[in-house]
Amino acid sequence: MLEATSLGRQPWLVDAVRRRGLPFGYLCGAQDQKFQAIAQTYRLPLLSVARAGHNAHRANPADYAQQIRRFITLPDAAQAQG
Repeated sequence: MLEATSLGRQPWLVDAVRRRGLPFGYLCGAQDQKFQAIAQTYRLPLLSVARAGHNAHRANPADYAQQIRRFITLPDAAQAQG
């Protein structure tokens, strides 16, 4: 299952999302250097979970949920679009 769902096997859909003008956010832990670097390299709209690494939902579930709530309740969610 892990091999089948690996990020290395998934298509890169950021360009397609941007073309469609869909609001999106890139959610990852503030201490996850790999995914923070990806967000920076591709200028993705970063939603960073404080005091969390790769498993941000486990390390800091309250801030993880807060980041999602903040994103879905933006007055104009397109503001978060990259």
